[in-house]
Amino acid sequence: MKSFDPQHLSSDELLQSLLEYTTKIAEERELDKLLVLMNDLGKEILVCDRCTLWLVEQEEVWTKVAHGLEELRMPKSRGLVGECVTSGLSLIVNDPYNDPRFNQEVDQITGYQTDSILVIPLFKNDGTLLGVYQAINKSIKGEGFTKHDVQRLQLIATFSSKSLESALLYKEIEYTQMELVYMLGEAGESRSKETGNHVKRVGEYSYILAKALGLSADESELIRLAAPLHDLGKVGIPDAILNKPGRLTSDEFEIMKTHAELGYNILIKSKRRILKAAAIQAYEHQEKYNGTGYPRGLKGKEIHLHGRICAVADVFDALSNDRCYKKAWPMDKVLNLFEEERGKHFDPELVDLLFNNLDKFKKVMVELADKFDD
Repeated sequence: MKSFDPQHLSSDELLQSLLEYTTKIAEERELDKLLVLMNDLGKEILVCDRCTLWLVEQEEVWTKVAHGLEELRMPKSRGLVGECVTSGLSLIVNDPYNDPRFNQEVDQITGYQTDSILVIPLFKNDGTLLGVYQAINKSIKGEGFTKHDVQRLQLIATFSSKSLESALLYKEIEYTQMELVYMLGEAGESRSKETGNHVKRVGEYSYILAKALGLSADESELIRLAAPLHDLGKVGIPDAILNKPGRLTSDEFEIMKTHAELGYNILIKSKRRILKAAAIQAYEHQEKYNGTGYPRGLKGKEIHLHGRICAVADVFDALSNDRCYKKAWPMDKVLNLFEEERGKHFDPELVDLLFNNLDKFKKVMVELADKFDD
């Protein structure tokens, strides 16, 4: 859609432009993509430099998608956005640096120069405040925002608010599902005295490998969400075996090996995509690339990619952190093991990706390090 001068846009042209965007907006469920569409539509209709939707969350407002910016957060009482949150009224400020309500902090962070601002409130169906739509800097030189622009942005908000409310609800469901997956994964690991961060680290390592392999964002995220459940089958292993500090006997090891199939049998009954993916990881993360793993002795690409990825992530975390039966290995020893087992235990391509992305793995190790009471 090409830019236009809104002052000369006919009602039919405005409606056509709105329909082009709002059809996409109505079909979009991902919050990030929806915010991009809404920001682009506002920017296009108002012919301005930037259009940003700030969402209200408890005592903050935040925006994850602003043109050219990363996520920004600030107190919901600050600046012109905060004024809009408090009053529930639209504001036009065409000389912001001479307005004491203007928060110059964002400009200082981004290096941007704000010359004019328009903000309008965005409401849910029940009348509660959902967020604030903000437009910055008219592209037409020497012109500021007008009441005509307010009407245009309010029209966009009316078309879009229901879709945004639905996307936020969908996102909340996703977060709830993720928390439940972590809690379920932690329940399995806690019996073997693992920390909750173990399952989170395995998920993050798996995501790094999936992205590095070139998988789509959707599949990479699926692998990350499913990975925390890879050892769920441990709930069926006796404590005496699960937490034995010494080496397992051959009979004990045969019992331990059943955790892979136990986890699979628990998870495969679900119709949910995440749990089905988790069933695969539970079943196949103990298989080895050379066919000497368990429970089925699969070899090479017979092992599902999800299982091969989880195997690298799980062993890396197991070796680089304390366990009930051992202390953490030094990093050089961990890497030597992966080099030795390249093409034996592990998919050689994934081992290469581990080495190539070691800085990202180490960052996860720091951010999700286990914290123990003294």
